[in-house]
Amino acid sequence: MVNYARVQHHIDRGKGIAARKLGPPFLAYRCGAMASGDFPDGWVATPGPQGGLSFSLFRRRMPDTKLELGLSRAAIFFDIIANMEPFLVGDVFVQNDPPYVPGVSYGAGATSLAQGTMQLNAMCFAWHPPVGKAVGVRLDRCGGIYRPATAPLTFTDASNYWASTHDNDQPLVLAGGNYSFPTGHAGEPASLVPVGFTADHRNSDRIFGPSVPGMVTPLRWLIYIPPLPGYSPREGDAVITEDGARFVMRSPFTQETGVVGTMTLCERKIAQATT
Repeated sequence: MVNYARVQHHIDRGKGIAARKLGPPFLAYRCGAMASGDFPDGWVATPGPQGGLSFSLFRRRMPDTKLELGLSRAAIFFDIIANMEPFLVGDVFVQNDPPYVPGVSYGAGATSLAQGTMQLNAMCFAWHPPVGKAVGVRLDRCGGIYRPATAPLTFTDASNYWASTHDNDQPLVLAGGNYSFPTGHAGEPASLVPVGFTADHRNSDRIFGPSVPGMVTPLRWLIYIPPLPGYSPREGDAVITEDGARFVMRSPFTQETGVVGTMTLCERKIAQATT
């Protein structure tokens, strides 16, 4: 009997054939029951459609106007051309192409800086509707997530204060496939998670009266966070990237159906993380 599921099965297989001709190699990672620690090593490597860990994927950027999405222009979306049957939404794909060699490979030197970078060439598998396009969302770096502590930090001189960086914040930690803010770990590093950054426009200058000389308007960013089991983003949570920049969430919007994941407006704070 032919129905939507059988049709999608043939669509996926056909896209897989095309990807083997057109797409570079990728590795897939899943936050499964055995996942613990930082991405990517702490996540579970997931076999592709051919049984091996590496699989071919071709992507094209796509607009978000026809996606089941409650927040527009908050991330970069891809039309995925590959066999997505082995994967679940929330899986993360990282390009695994070797360094650039003409006619052989198109990794570092062609699709990323040749001298190395902290950024990723990755995406989150966010939507796989029947008889429709498989959708990926761009991920370009890793960061830790922190939540303000519920009590002030006490120093040796018995004074208390609320830390301005993450010294007194609770880190989001991955253990046994679940993210949580464990008690008693304030000031410790969070587990690294993949995130996608998109710059928002700065606010315009004041209409009446000059602003303070040398002061710029606040810099805001749109950040996409893949589904993280056990974690529900809140206003005030902070994303601290590997280079120490700190971004505080202002309006996290989470979807668990349609295009899954969290899209949030963030403000970059001048204060950097301390070690």
